[in-house]
This record gives sequence, structure tokens and C-alpha cells, in this order.
Amino acid sequence: MLISIVALSGCWTSDEEDGGFFDNSKRERAIDICVNDCQRVSEIEDLSEGPCLSDAVVDDWVCDIVHQPRMAVDDNPNNQCPAYNQGTANHLVELDLNCNIIRAE
Repeated sequence: MLISIVALSGCWTSDEEDGGFFDNSKRERAIDICVNDCQRVSEIEDLSEGPCLSDAVVDDWVCDIVHQPRMAVDDNPNNQCPAYNQGTANHLVELDLNCNIIRAE
């Protein structure tokens, strides 16, 4: 039993917003996919408006591009991920215009 608890302890991270937990490996997959998509898309599209890059990067996660520091355009609902704004996705990865992670929660 103790081995199971120790083995699982690194896989789950507390989610302060809903008092629950989220799968840390899913978080890492969401980050990896988001960064890869950002790098690919930034070669062919202008990301300066801070668009939603993916409304479903992995289950319950979205990928959004924002400015660092944050600008008013980043708070425009047209540039944000609808699934996150509507509550159908509970977690997001935010990257800057150079595809660097700002936050993932």
C-alpha cells in the first residue's frame, strides 16, 4: 500500500481552484503539445493578437497565446479559448509570442 501511495504522489498536483487534483502527466503533455503547435503555427501565422491556439490540446486543457507582460488584447474574449471561458475546459497553458511557457494550471 505504501509503495502505491509513493508511486502516485508525483503524478498528481493540487488544483487550488476546485480543491481537487489534476494529472501532472496530462499537464506535461498539454505543455509539450502546446509548445510544439505554437512553434509550428508561428512559422506560418501572425500570433501577435494572442489567439487561442487550441481549444482542446488534451482533455480538459486549452492552449492560449498571450503577451508578456499581459496586454488588453489578451483579455479580449475573441482571442481567448472558448472552452476555458465557458467552463468546459478547466485548465490552460499560456505561452508568450515566442512559444515560451508563462503558466500552466
